[in-house]
Amino acid sequence: MWHRRFPAGSERSERGSPAQSATPTSGRRHGIAARGLRARGFSGLAGLAILAAGCHADNRQSMLHPGGSAAAEIAWLTWFLIAVCGGVFVAVMALTAAAVWRRSETADAGESAESAADSESRKPPPASPVSPLGAGFIIVAGAVIPALILTVILVLSVKAQVALAPPESDITIRVVGHQFWWEVEYPETGIVTANELIIPAGEPVRLELSAADVIHSLWAPNLNGKTDLLPDKVNIAWLESDSPGVYRAQCAEYCGVQHALMALRIVALPRDEYDAWSETSQASDPEPATEPQRRGRDVYFRTGCHNCHAIAHTAATGRRGPDLTHFGSRLTIAAGVVPNTPENLREWIANPQGMKPGNLMPHTELTRDELDALVDYLMSLD
Repeated sequence: MWHRRFPAGSERSERGSPAQSATPTSGRRHGIAARGLRARGFSGLAGLAILAAGCHADNRQSMLHPGGSAAAEIAWLTWFLIAVCGGVFVAVMALTAAAVWRRSETADAGESAESAADSESRKPPPASPVSPLGAGFIIVAGAVIPALILTVILVLSVKAQVALAPPESDITIRVVGHQFWWEVEYPETGIVTANELIIPAGEPVRLELSAADVIHSLWAPNLNGKTDLLPDKVNIAWLESDSPGVYRAQCAEYCGVQHALMALRIVALPRDEYDAWSETSQASDPEPATEPQRRGRDVYFRTGCHNCHAIAHTAATGRRGPDLTHFGSRLTIAAGVVPNTPENLREWIANPQGMKPGNLMPHTELTRDELDALVDYLMSLD
């Protein structure tokens, strides 16, 4: 039988050459790589937007706005690391994109050459070098430059560590972390307060930090870095505010259900105002000035508040809860949960678990008149 003979390789050409079948695949590879780069870029922008959203308008709890020499040292090093890491990230992404683009073009060129060549002399394209810049580029970019960057970072980190060492100070303050509040004591004067730290502006203050129950961590980002508070050890830290102002510190170690609502207000005063505050805080509180305040004092002792909350120069000596001496002059209630107003105080006493679930203050049954008298008495303690 007569058979039609085809030239060698013609049947394969009719069915489609490898170049014809592979070209769409290489295009898809290039498109997927480009989409991946775009997705990473969008993810980076979204991450920056989330970080920017965490910057509060009043800047009272922001390491981006240092208020003291220690925080300024930390902020400078942070920005330097961000700049270096950002530059490395951009360089790596640029090299990755160039490698993807070059690989796609090399594959397309090799497949086109294969389809044009005769089937008998068809050979794979010559292997391309690992880097068009040679092995020297790999050594410099992969070893020398990273070593230099890490060396610079090490030197600057050691320099910052030396700068953050506690300086000499005439004022020592003891801070004890509780679930979920801060006890503050000035041992030189005997002043005990809670959830507020009063310091003189322009002077370093030495802090002795410990915990009464679990591990806590004190972080005042405008003034210094984090320091842990441990139940069985006293850690030393220090704060310094360049100018008068109010800052917000926060417990930075998870310590229980109300960890997020454990704030400490730091008030920096001019030296003369600080001295006046210290002298006033040591003075004896006068007797309640009005009849409602006297009834409120009676309610305070009759309902057992004094068993947990101390008030200086009175029979109230409890230490399980915050000290209430000069309570009326404080800025907030319940370790920064709400501003210190009579309305908020009334709500806090009537339903402490509703305002701060999981705290250790029990519910107290009071009539409306008793509650009003107690609030009046506590707000008079200024």
